[in-house]
Amino acid sequence: MTITGVGVTPLPVAPGGTDSGFGIRMKMSISSRGVSVPFNMDILSFGVGRDEISLLVAGVAESFPHQTEQRLSSLLVNRALANPH
Repeated sequence: MTITGVGVTPLPVAPGGTDSGFGIRMKMSISSRGVSVPFNMDILSFGVGRDEISLLVAGVAESFPHQTEQRLSSLLVNRALANPH
């Protein structure tokens, strides 16, 4: 297996109620036995009090849908905010 064309770019993250956060998108091509597949992975991470919430999503050929990613991030953050810190 070979991984080529690796690129990393920042993603904006700003769900309400968090103390901090970051996001990155990684794009690459994974090849094996003559077959090459584009692969995308996003990592979103947020600080809520003493908690760290992370979401890792991946897509083959296309990126994971941005709206779904935002909705899932908000659900995780809201769940953390609902618990004592």
